[in-house]
Amino acid sequence: RFIAALSIKNDHHDAVRLMSWRVALGGEGHGDLPNVVESVLRGRAAATEGLVTVAEVNAFLDQLSQHQDAKRQERLFRDLLRRASAREWKYIVKEILRELKCGVSENAVFEAFHPDAKDLFNVNFNLRAVVDELREGRSKRVSVRGRIRLNEPFRPMLAEQLNDFALLTRRPDARYLLENKWDGERLQVHYEEGRFRCFSRMANDYSALYAPLLRDVIAQGRIRARSCVLDGEVLAWNSETQEFEPFGSLKTVAR
Repeated sequence: RFIAALSIKNDHHDAVRLMSWRVALGGEGHGDLPNVVESVLRGRAAATEGLVTVAEVNAFLDQLSQHQDAKRQERLFRDLLRRASAREWKYIVKEILRELKCGVSENAVFEAFHPDAKDLFNVNFNLRAVVDELREGRSKRVSVRGRIRLNEPFRPMLAEQLNDFALLTRRPDARYLLENKWDGERLQVHYEEGRFRCFSRMANDYSALYAPLLRDVIAQGRIRARSCVLDGEVLAWNSETQEFEPFGSLKTVAR
């Protein structure tokens, strides 16, 4: 979307830098996408000074999340490219990636706002809804029981890191299971009577990318329920080598 909004071809040097930002291809900022974006836009952005307001950025992010159509998203990017500077785009990209890294943890902000804020956010991933519900003050307590809804992403359960393997053997039943760590993408699939929506671990909507591919695969599993949520890992399979492809090729294969 971003490259298309810049109106440059995929084989252009700047496009290659953006698509291969993890690789050291030369140029400033490689390995860090926000820095690469700032470097690329330094000679392209129409604005040289910070003129975009917080309200405008919030409106842009709201519209970006509401419209999954590629052309619509390109227009949103193109409109903001006319008004935001290269430095502003660096932090806008950080916000999109949810990687601001400003020295304050998510948990610290939630705890300061309300003791139930984190739990409520985990089951709806909607910060605005959390603030609207809890703005009356810390004295109002809420329950998250029954809050998970179909077609709305929620934070999945994650494994707890264990640094001492010997602790497993000291459990009362001394029983445990081992499974492979697959090099794929954690995906949450919401299914309702033939319709699919796909969300990443960070609640990004990947329905347009993955749903057409997963529909037949999941249907073969003979789901008998009218609705359900599937939580798992998505990997790309190479039928010629009979091996899974690396994580980096997953979205390319999906496209």
